Amino acid sequence: MVATLPVPIEFSLPEGWRSVSPDEAGAEQAAFVALRPPAGRGFTANITISGEVRGADEPLTRLADEAVDKLRASGRDVHLGRRNEVGSAARSAAPTSR
Repeated sequence: MVATLPVPIEFSLPEGWRSVSPDEAGAEQAAFVALRPPAGRGFTANITISGEVRGADEPLTRLADEAVDKLRASGRDVHLGRRNEVGSAARSAAPTSR
């Protein structure tokens, strides 16, 4: 079942990308999926969008950890490559992962 987003968004896809059904891409919990074929070494570049409204006081590190845990739980081979925390509690940037 395809998810919905709690807020409206608008964007355009880069050249060469195509949107697909999240069910078709095996991302049933996503609201939107786009792929950029062809696959290289078994991986197809993708843009996957999902979302929910969370409390403003919730740390970004917790959200990032939950996202990685969800990917691992879905059977994906996930490795956190690097994590950089910058800024203050009031104005922070999201941790990076791959």
